[in-house]
Amino acid sequence: MVLPKEKLILIELGFWYDKDQPLGMDPKLILNYPWDNSLKKKFIQYLNEAEVLAEFMLYTWCRITGATMNIGIGEMTDGIYIWPLDLVYYLDRYNIELPEYFTRSVIDRDFKYDEANIKFFKEEIDPWSIDPIDADPNKYIVNSEPWKKWSEEKREIAKQSGLLQTIKPVWMK
Repeated sequence: MVLPKEKLILIELGFWYDKDQPLGMDPKLILNYPWDNSLKKKFIQYLNEAEVLAEFMLYTWCRITGATMNIGIGEMTDGIYIWPLDLVYYLDRYNIELPEYFTRSVIDRDFKYDEANIKFFKEEIDPWSIDPIDADPNKYIVNSEPWKKWSEEKREIAKQSGLLQTIKPVWMK
């Protein structure tokens, strides 16, 4: 699914709040989703086995506990979506909900990656020289709108239920 003009567009997924993005998604708003265990295992495998776009040996922190995590920082892709390395951690450990637009897309593709887009990325973009999120916009664009919209909807639900007032951001300990 390489797009016209040789431009790759990836859809952002799973990027959490941090000091630069204080209004970003808080995973505490989507905890304990009632996953079917076999489906959850398929998504964990899918997320884990996707293409690593960039990986840096830095620490990140758990947005639930504040504990430092030594899983690296970076991004992965299936050729359609882009997500941080730690997304699978939250799915595996905390049963976070994933957006239906993502889960439906993956299921509709029978858990297959878009190899043409991945090949395009590997040929056109050097993941070691630049953070993929900030790569050349003439070749590669990240669409964050679906994730932002979904995050806002989840925040609004939490606000209406009173949950949002009880949740405070957790920073690295």
